[in-house]
Amino acid sequence: MKLFFYILFSLFPLFAQAEVGRDWDFKAQFYQRDNSRNTLKGRGAAWVRKGSRQIWADELEVDLTLNRVFATGNVHINDGKIDIFCDSGTYSLEGADGTLENVTVLFGQTVISGTALKQVAQDQYELTNGIFTNCNTTPFIDKEAGRCPFDVKIYARKFFLTLDSYVHIYDGIIYAKELPVFYTPYFIAPAKTSRQSGILVPSTNYRQRLGTGFSIPLFLALSRWQDLTITPTWWTLIGYHLELDYRYVYSTTQKGRARFFLLERSFNPDATIPWIRTPGRRYLGVASEAAVDIHHQFFVGDVYSRQDINLVTNRYWNQDFPNDFGPIGDFQYLRNLLSFSYPTDSYLSTAAMKINQSLVNTLDSGADRGAVVQLPEVRFHKKTEPFLLNHLYFEWDNRFSNYFRPEGAFDNIPDQRLTTNPDNSQNDPLVDLNHPLNTDASPDYDSNDYIRTGQRLYMSRRLIANSPLAPGFQLQPSLRAGLLAYHFSLPQPSFKSQTFVETEIPFALYLARNFESDGPQKEVVRHVFQPRVLYGASLFKSKTPNHPFFKQGTYPDFASPRFDALDDNSPYEYFRFELNNRLMKKTSLGSQRFLLAQISNNYFLKPSSVNNGEAGLGPIESYLDLQLGQFSAQIQGVYQLRTSRGVHEQDWSGTFSYANSQGDRLSIATLLRKRSDETQNDETVVLSAYKTLPIYFDMFGSIEQSFRQSLTRNYQVGFLFSAKPRSCWSLSFLSGRTVQKEHYAKLVFGLSFGQP
Repeated sequence: MKLFFYILFSLFPLFAQAEVGRDWDFKAQFYQRDNSRNTLKGRGAAWVRKGSRQIWADELEVDLTLNRVFATGNVHINDGKIDIFCDSGTYSLEGADGTLENVTVLFGQTVISGTALKQVAQDQYELTNGIFTNCNTTPFIDKEAGRCPFDVKIYARKFFLTLDSYVHIYDGIIYAKELPVFYTPYFIAPAKTSRQSGILVPSTNYRQRLGTGFSIPLFLALSRWQDLTITPTWWTLIGYHLELDYRYVYSTTQKGRARFFLLERSFNPDATIPWIRTPGRRYLGVASEAAVDIHHQFFVGDVYSRQDINLVTNRYWNQDFPNDFGPIGDFQYLRNLLSFSYPTDSYLSTAAMKINQSLVNTLDSGADRGAVVQLPEVRFHKKTEPFLLNHLYFEWDNRFSNYFRPEGAFDNIPDQRLTTNPDNSQNDPLVDLNHPLNTDASPDYDSNDYIRTGQRLYMSRRLIANSPLAPGFQLQPSLRAGLLAYHFSLPQPSFKSQTFVETEIPFALYLARNFESDGPQKEVVRHVFQPRVLYGASLFKSKTPNHPFFKQGTYPDFASPRFDALDDNSPYEYFRFELNNRLMKKTSLGSQRFLLAQISNNYFLKPSSVNNGEAGLGPIESYLDLQLGQFSAQIQGVYQLRTSRGVHEQDWSGTFSYANSQGDRLSIATLLRKRSDETQNDETVVLSAYKTLPIYFDMFGSIEQSFRQSLTRNYQVGFLFSAKPRSCWSLSFLSGRTVQKEHYAKLVFGLSFGQP
């Protein structure tokens, strides 16, 4: 009999579900069915679902006739868009009807809590005597969310909430960090999760050359996968700067961004003082200068493509507006790229078109100005694959590039420029094209043009041997052979080629030992000691062709610019010695390397350009990376054993930083450069600090001091008001001076009401 009742009660939920319909789900530790009232009761982790609406509680009573639930104890209601926590109440499983007590409503970044809630219509709720905030940026989903110390709260007598719309607040007192600020009889705020069009928070900026700038961004949510931000900025000294920022994520395989910029007044035609604006012609009557920054990428099967377009009408654009092109603007050149890649398990195929638009500085050398185009650039690479019982590996690499200068690429080059003399068969001295003896030189033609134009084909094959040795020993000699072929059209058509055979034989000893600590949290420290010797040599190098392209000066500068490092065909032979030390800590949570120390030295058996054209001992190179809890340090240096004019040339740099869990950071970066030419010496220290404060604002600042030049190169100081992870607003102020001794200041206020 007991077994019969046990089976009956076990099957009861199935009977109840079958009776009320398939769209119902009901679970509880204890069930009770009342057929006379057509109700279903549950106790202990009770849960009911109908459609997208779910209710959890300690106790539930479901009225199957009215589709209404009475819940008590740790009640949690999820209705797709919204989460509601309360002590008790009734809530409809189908319609817009509900009354709850001691309730907290969570919706996106919005948190509303009150003593009572009443659902008055679909997606419309009325709350009394509670708080409202739109600062739940983490987000924090819990019944205690209303008690969290958000930056901004509004205590009010009544709230009227419409999901994905607005919340109307009556008799409210606005608090900042629990401090009452002011009273308002009525206040309205957005309560939305979808993106909305509208005006973003204005900002102000100051730069010594541009004046004071005022920006009022306008955000347009064009659709669920695209948007447009229009940011007009008025500068008191140069007029307006307009930015159009179009972003899209069409699918997981296609996304991109396009930005367009317009300036009211043009740069000065006098390149020596370009930042002094003069009235000039205007495109379409509204702008005198323009810039474009476009990026797109997509996948088609295994094929990946990326397209980048960066253009400016004036090469000084990045000096006045470095943020327009992001970090790439720091390089003082713009890259235009169209690339395709097709990887497989064994091969990698790529094709690209590149245009490097040089701006104030050059991409490769001080003698080369203007754009350099690579069209096309193709590569076919066979990945390393084993054969002969995995003791041998083979790979090959083929690359072809066509280099040329686009017509008109040399406009606006400086009047004073240094370049090489193509008619000099020796190492080319630098000459001034504007010297009276060179008055016949064309002002828009760089006599190095022929050096950076032509076609290059690179073909190489590489064989690697994996020698079977005892544990702890590693020997993987490799042999590479290849061909470099060139076709130059200037100064006259010619074909040149180079062949090479080179080898690398690395031999390493791998020693490791574990040290275990006792205690409840068992740790293992692993020490790895790895001495390594590498022999590298060019077994065969064909004679360097007789062409101005291959003329080379003393290290570190080339008298003529190269395509890249492949074009240096100097024979070499050297031994490299390395000592590597690594310490790793292993716990139950994983492993972490906290020490890497390396010291190395090259012994050149043949003169080398990286050793000032000499044979013998090269510089001592050292590197240290240390991570100890909240402290970290990175130190690297190069010390020349041979003297140059009685001086051991050396470079040392180091960064020491401290960061704690609260967000405080302190770092010191140092640089020491010592040369035989004292004008190249440098001694600098960069100190930066970030301090988090418990209320209202954080502070940060940095300063770069050159002790060699006895001057402060740049500095900045700033305040971030309420820049905490759970903030819905921020106010930042930044002031400082650039390396060019230009003073600037920036004030930006950010406010987050819902998701942008």
